[in-house]
Amino acid sequence: MSDNEQPRLLSIKKYSNRRFYDTTRSRHVTMGEMHDLIAAGYDLTIVDGTSGDEITNVVLTQIILERDTPKLSMFPSNVLHEMIRTQQEFLGNVVERFFAQVLDSHKSSQDRWRKFVENTIGFNPASVMNPMDWTRSMMSTFTGQPKAPDPVGGGGDREGEGEMDVLRRQVEELTRQVGEMNRKGDG
Repeated sequence: MSDNEQPRLLSIKKYSNRRFYDTTRSRHVTMGEMHDLIAAGYDLTIVDGTSGDEITNVVLTQIILERDTPKLSMFPSNVLHEMIRTQQEFLGNVVERFFAQVLDSHKSSQDRWRKFVENTIGFNPASVMNPMDWTRSMMSTFTGQPKAPDPVGGGGDREGEGEMDVLRRQVEELTRQVGEMNRKGDG
C-alpha cells in the first residue's frame, strides 16, 4: 500500500462456531487470511455476531499470539506481568508509560547520534530526518557516489542538487566575494 492510499476497512463478524465472515466482501475468512489482509494494509473491524460487541482488539491479540509471537518479545516481562496484574482502568497508564519510555529513549538516541556526527565530522544532520538519511548523505560526501535527492526537499536551486552541493556552492561564492573584497582593498 502506498503512502498516499488510505487504509481500506473491512467489517468482519465472528460467529459462535468460531468462523469469521467478511461482510464487506461477502465471504468467510480464516485467522491467517485476516493476518494477511492486515499485512496488506487493510484495517479490520470485528464484531461478535451474537452480542454485537466489538471484539477487534481481542481478535488482533489472538492473531499476534498465533501468527507473530516474536513481536511480543518487544515487551519486557515486567510489563507483561503488570498488564496481567493491573485492573482494566489502570492498564492504559502502564502501556502508555512503557511506550513513552521507549519513544523517549529513541528520541534521546537520535539526539546523541546527531551530536556525535556533528562533533566528529562537523556535519549537521539536523535537517535530515532520520539516521539512515544522515548516514547516506554523510557517506556520499566521502565516497563521491551520487547523492540521493535532498530529503528536506528544498535546499537547491538546481534540479537534483543536494544540501552538500548547495553548501559547497555557497562556500565557493563567499570565497570568491572575499577574494574580490581583498583585491579592491589592496588596489
